[in-house]
Amino acid sequence: MCPVCRQPMVGFEFEGVEIDRCLECGGTWLDAGELEMLTERAGVPSGELGAALQRSAGGRRTGRRTLWWGGGRRRSFKGGGQVQLAILAATLLVGILAPICSRIIYFACSRNREYLADASAARFTRFPEGLASALEKISPLAGAARAGVPRALVPMFIINPLQADLASQGMFSTHPSTRERVRILRTMGGNAGWVDYERAFRRVVGKGKTCIDSGTIESATSVAARLSTAEPEPRKEALGRAREVEELLDRMVHLLLTPCPCGLRIKVPQGLKRDSIPCPRCDRDHEIPKARSSAPGEAASGTGPLRYHRRRSEGWESFRCACGRTLQLSTGLRVNSITCRKCRRTIELTAA
Repeated sequence: MCPVCRQPMVGFEFEGVEIDRCLECGGTWLDAGELEMLTERAGVPSGELGAALQRSAGGRRTGRRTLWWGGGRRRSFKGGGQVQLAILAATLLVGILAPICSRIIYFACSRNREYLADASAARFTRFPEGLASALEKISPLAGAARAGVPRALVPMFIINPLQADLASQGMFSTHPSTRERVRILRTMGGNAGWVDYERAFRRVVGKGKTCIDSGTIESATSVAARLSTAEPEPRKEALGRAREVEELLDRMVHLLLTPCPCGLRIKVPQGLKRDSIPCPRCDRDHEIPKARSSAPGEAASGTGPLRYHRRRSEGWESFRCACGRTLQLSTGLRVNSITCRKCRRTIELTAA
């Protein structure tokens, strides 16, 4: 029993000495002989001994009072239990709401990152109209790529492929609506600077919201957007380039090309066993160019070199070997003879 407050005391052992501690008033009681024996045995100064006693008793009292159903005194049981339940309820509430709040912040940062990407692209290219047109074109394609896209990779896409309606935007969306992004780019008023995008962003989204930090806005100036640099190609050059591509494809499939004076280019397939072919436009008969043998005996035996007289000094030229294979002579070919890959016979070329 404590001599001061008449409350029960708790006994504990410290360095082999029995010490009594009152949980109500915090008093510590021990005999002078026990204190002297404790000091001599442990070599502990009186100040450190008091600190050790306070830590030991304070920890014991805190542990007893943080139990589920009450503290040290019976009369404080009711109030302590209510505080414990309130702390428990607050802890559970924070544990439930913290993941939800973190995801909301994550989605908000992801949407703001898309706005910053549009602002950077408009500033670097100085062509907001082209960016808006590109977003409109890839929006229908994003829905087609919806299957098989991991959710963790969705923020890396320009358009959200998992969003059913590309024009909508919610609290849990990783991307802002495409319609809103296009509207911001086209509201920049013919400019492409950071200040211009921020002004258009506030006009479309709301005056109370910001996209670019104030330090960048203060040091930036308005930049004029550039016009489209794509110029229409002259018709003659376009037709000439298309004809070159067409001729290249025809020669890759071993077609023998024979020009007619009427302007038509006759395409002769490689397996056609005829020495001449008429023009379907003017009915003019054209002899199919062919490499021939210089000696009649060698032609009959199928051995010996062949000879072909070139008809054109510029451009591609096609002719047929004695074995029936179509051979192509390129524009820059400067050799006196070639070898047929089918019959392995040498063909001497003479200038036109």
